[in-house]
Amino acid sequence: MGSVNRSKCKLHPFNDPDIVAEMVRNLPIKEFGKHLKINRLWYNCCKAKLWKQHEKAEKIYDRAVEKKEKAGDAFGRSFEGKGIGNHELEWKVYHKACKEITEARKKQIMVRQALGRFGFH
Repeated sequence: MGSVNRSKCKLHPFNDPDIVAEMVRNLPIKEFGKHLKINRLWYNCCKAKLWKQHEKAEKIYDRAVEKKEKAGDAFGRSFEGKGIGNHELEWKVYHKACKEITEARKKQIMVRQALGRFGFH
């Protein structure tokens, strides 16, 4: 009977950090102000989850920056080799890299805002 209780405890949705992070993300923080009290376990799980997302967003952004720099270099070199000719392929690669860096930056900002909102700096 003891094992049944433990298995029920493991299945409880509050033991899933993804569910807890989503719940905390949707809390009306402004309405609670400084009186909001969150269970310390929840707080630590949410902090860990957000920090992992932050690290992942940083890596994605860094890769996007490198890709944009390489595409920009290739685009510049295409003028040296082809003169004023057709540079459409290089332009498309560069333009795609610019879009990727913009999306990566948006994700990075969203995660940083979430960290700041909960005081996880």
